[in-house]
Amino acid sequence: RGLLKLLAGKVLADAEAHLEVLQQSGLDWTVVRGPRLTEEPGTGNYGVGWVGGDSTTKISRDDLAEFLLTQIDDRQFVHEMPFVSAR
Repeated sequence: RGLLKLLAGKVLADAEAHLEVLQQSGLDWTVVRGPRLTEEPGTGNYGVGWVGGDSTTKISRDDLAEFLLTQIDDRQFVHEMPFVSAR
């Protein structure tokens, strides 16, 4: 976080401001984070968790989109910021 703040402080501040707007909105929200997006076909085999754990450095656009669509009906990550990456 310190390195990110040093190298991209304005971007980080902007992201934090967006998160604050969501948190104060009274709405149900989920901020989905992911690593580098690829054009590879989706496999349906991706991990959801937190940065660091078992995460990898990429995910296909197909798999990330699939996860986003599941969040329409799945309330598991409401008011959270899960990280989604390929397995």
